[in-house]
Amino acid sequence: TVTVTVALNPAKAITAYSLNGTPGVIVGESIAVVMPYGTSVTALIATFTTTGASATVGGVVQVSTVTPNDFTNPVVYTVTAADGTTTQYTVTVTVALNPAKAITAYSLDNINGVITGESIAVTVPYGTSVTALIATFTTTGASVAVGVTPQVSTVTPNDFTNPVVYTVTAADGTTAQYTVTVTVAPSPAKAITAY
Repeated sequence: TVTVTVALNPAKAITAYSLNGTPGVIVGESIAVVMPYGTSVTALIATFTTTGASATVGGVVQVSTVTPNDFTNPVVYTVTAADGTTTQYTVTVTVALNPAKAITAYSLDNINGVITGESIAVTVPYGTSVTALIATFTTTGASVAVGVTPQVSTVTPNDFTNPVVYTVTAADGTTAQYTVTVTVAPSPAKAITAY
């Protein structure tokens, strides 16, 4: 009597993985997913394919497109093959840094600037010296500089004889440049002083 038994399938890989439509990068048994800025990671649902018979997280069976998990810390998926062997995949989620880099308000000597795109125009009164004006501004960026000089709202003076370019750097390292042009109002004098 010859009995032939075919061994059960030993396959146990995760072959594709994404969270809320954001694809993960699979390297060995590590999966990295970078979610957009502002994403809450406490209840993300994975879409995945596996060659294994089942996948669990902390003993909870995972169903692709259904089961939520908290990715505040790395999450370990245990993939079990049909033959009972297992492989562990560690999913690490990071949230992208803030890309915001706007100047949302700007004034010089309490005179509000007009922000149009990345241009700011300020008209100061006749006779104003523009060589050392201090700006008051708000920004969504992480830092602001003119050239290599960091700018601090209500503190840092600049010479506005020519347009001044502010470079706003976001938390994610991207930048935007705002050009501030200061115009001195013409003289309002209109008296006849001798006749």
